[in-house]
Amino acid sequence: MSKKNQLFTTFRKYIYAIISTALVLLIIGLYGVLLLFGREAVNSVKENLEVIVELTATSTEAEHTFIQNLIKNQIYTKPETVQFISKEEGLKKLEKQFGDDLINFDFDNPLFDLITFNLTGNYAQSDSLKAIKLNLLENNNIQDIHYQNLIVADIEQNSKKIGWVILIISSLLLIIAVVLINNTVRLALNDNRFIIKNMQYVGATEGFIIKPYLQKASLNAFISSTLAITAILSIMYFLNQQVPDLFSNTISAEILFLFAIVLIISFVISITSTFIAVRRFLRKSTDKLY
Repeated sequence: MSKKNQLFTTFRKYIYAIISTALVLLIIGLYGVLLLFGREAVNSVKENLEVIVELTATSTEAEHTFIQNLIKNQIYTKPETVQFISKEEGLKKLEKQFGDDLINFDFDNPLFDLITFNLTGNYAQSDSLKAIKLNLLENNNIQDIHYQNLIVADIEQNSKKIGWVILIISSLLLIIAVVLINNTVRLALNDNRFIIKNMQYVGATEGFIIKPYLQKASLNAFISSTLAITAILSIMYFLNQQVPDLFSNTISAEILFLFAIVLIISFVISITSTFIAVRRFLRKSTDKLY
């Protein structure tokens, strides 16, 4: 094989290594986006969970206002969701829902004044809700607290199952990434095994031989991760065009953190694989390199 053809073959293998690594990182990145989107969806469900505060019949308008402000200022509350519903409004809503005949009462309105609010996602769980309920019931003007126990229990149960699935899939993806990128790097370096060995024979130290390959691995890792991140952003942008507001914020702190992880994975695996591959060639005898 001529020197020109050999250089072309080596160059082609490095391009293949970059593209292969980028594809692996793309899969990991898209999986990360899916996790973030799933977490956002679960959080949205949690934040739609309504807590109903039932006020006593003897509580006054001033006390209602005080309780509303009290709830608004709590760390677990989404302030914009706090709403006062008088018993008269409650009755009108029932009339709209069930018709006049169903609630044609000959006695006083049996309903109570209510305050409703939604929780932030972090507090929409059983333990937190129990603590919130106990805390609010310390106010003598609050008669009872209601929320959907079954929905909270379902969310928690499903979150645990999803957590295990995420852990298993993440572990498998990481193992696959390590194996594929490692094999790709080894194949790319295979043509240089005799050059590496000859450098050792002329007295070059191990560190001197490995350094340029690590620098090239760093460059390849940067290019691969950049290609993967660009592809992820393009896919997210395309999906947002097809389904408006699918991703509420394409560039967020979570997405940037995900890209940082993709970058770190690319560098760590590429540099480690290159170091191990070059060192293996240095440790082998010339006969075993054939």
